[in-house]
Amino acid sequence: MIYMVDYNLYKGKIRNKVLSKKKYVSGVNVDDIFFNNIFSIIDFYLKKKERVNILDVGTGTGFVPMKIISKYNLKINKNIFIDAVDISKDLLYLAQKRDNLTNYILINNNTKINKKYDLIINRLCPRFSLDKIDTLIKKNGIYIYKEYDNYRGLKEIFLLFKKKWISRENSFFYYNELDKLNFKYLYLKKYNYKRKYSIKDIDNILKSTNIVENYSLKDYNLILSNLGLTFFITQDPYILISSKCVNFIEKII
Repeated sequence: MIYMVDYNLYKGKIRNKVLSKKKYVSGVNVDDIFFNNIFSIIDFYLKKKERVNILDVGTGTGFVPMKIISKYNLKINKNIFIDAVDISKDLLYLAQKRDNLTNYILINNNTKINKKYDLIINRLCPRFSLDKIDTLIKKNGIYIYKEYDNYRGLKEIFLLFKKKWISRENSFFYYNELDKLNFKYLYLKKYNYKRKYSIKDIDNILKSTNIVENYSLKDYNLILSNLGLTFFITQDPYILISSKCVNFIEKII
């Protein structure tokens, strides 16, 4: 199985609208670190080979490919090739409207991709099968994954809804699963910082994701009474980079 959750245009637009707001209060911008790691990996490949094949899983509206295209000017640079997959036809339609340099692929649980990649990127798509990653990655390839950990980027919300919280696999689960698949080098870095949100931001997030079970107006009022109209939320993202070739990674990270 490739994906296990539904994702659509409505959810994608809400997530992008909220996450695009730069409201970091303390700590570092983990997205910047994530993409700097991606660029370092691509730069390493470009020095070693003529063609770099990249796969972005759970691409949504194509945020990751657009960052790479902007960085490397792919209208001129013909050494980087990007495939990007998602289960949402509507999201891919939006991605294709603004980007004709990426090969966008609509997938389902029966989709077969007969290709292997030097770099596989996963930004906030936890349900993509690691077994599938294992079949798609080249022997000397790299898999880089960014996601939120136990609190799902919302620690203060978790503390209000412990009994209704829908948990999912954490960073150590993915670390151990990749280890079982013989990814011999595993680099895991965790981060912790606060970010400012409004009650509307959190309401939109909880409406568009499976975080709080049966989220309702009653839950909204509980957040409002405890946290107010604007507040700081503790986020817990992590970056996991893995490869089956130890020395290959050590030259990059």
